[in-house]
Amino acid sequence: MLNRITRYQKRNRNVCRLASRLSNIKFDRTILADPAYSDTQHQDLFSIVSYNIMCDSYHDLVPKDELKMVKDRDKHLYHELSYYNSDIMCLQEVESTKYNVFWKPMLEQLGYNNYYQEKPATYRATKEGCATFFKKSKYELLDAKKYILHNLLYKFKLEIPTMIHRKLLGRDHILTCVLLKERSTDRILCVANTHLYLDDLMNFYQTKLALIGLTDFLHQEKYTPILYCGDFNFRTKQKAYTLMRTGSVSMKGIQEPIHHNFDLESVYQSSLNREIATDYIWYSKPDFAPAKVMETPERGNRILSKQYPSDHYALFSQMAWI
Repeated sequence: MLNRITRYQKRNRNVCRLASRLSNIKFDRTILADPAYSDTQHQDLFSIVSYNIMCDSYHDLVPKDELKMVKDRDKHLYHELSYYNSDIMCLQEVESTKYNVFWKPMLEQLGYNNYYQEKPATYRATKEGCATFFKKSKYELLDAKKYILHNLLYKFKLEIPTMIHRKLLGRDHILTCVLLKERSTDRILCVANTHLYLDDLMNFYQTKLALIGLTDFLHQEKYTPILYCGDFNFRTKQKAYTLMRTGSVSMKGIQEPIHHNFDLESVYQSSLNREIATDYIWYSKPDFAPAKVMETPERGNRILSKQYPSDHYALFSQMAWI
């Protein structure tokens, strides 16, 4: 027990020293006001980030010369997140070992509580998953749950082609949901976080399964405002995107349209009339409006650097309750 305490104290001393060393690094970001948000009297705002921080085991997807330019990526990622100082942060590809020895203690130092869940270890050598961080001073955690998407195939009836059904069983993607209460107002909101597979058809059905999981999480609650973040791995012309935005889409070979009952909109589509690759912050339209968003460079200019230490861009938005 004494050795455990010593290791813990040493780790936290290192956390403090690291935070001090990084305090002078400057980030260059542009925050744009949403032109549709004009309610100047409305000051009920909060901020949210969605960010795939890139698991180290997936470095083979990044050119080696870029990786050499960015040593100690976690330190730069930490400083980037502390720069945003967001009320809520949804992170994807968070390695379990780094979560325990780095991300959890580092962000606790900044006043965050969190909910972290791994993808099932059965399907991969590297343990990584989704982490949702939220400021303890602002939110109380009421409930939280992880959904392994392929398990929902057995719990709910969904018409899926046999070949796709088999492929879905071989994938370990997850959805996490947290139910938060604002301490100052007692308002309740749901924050969902996911990372879906890239393949077009499988991605579509994973999108549907995740929506089923979100419905299940909220089924015993009264109407609940929703923020839904993640690396969805679909683009605007794909049917999964249409399903998310419109609530319904028809699929060849399936008689009934596939639908959901959430009235969702994408922050960046609403504010900038464009999306940022395959990452999204969705919100329930009756409850929220984007007040500000962070501009990102064009995807074609993407180069790993100290300013941008992941192969994805962070999405940041200041949201208003309406």
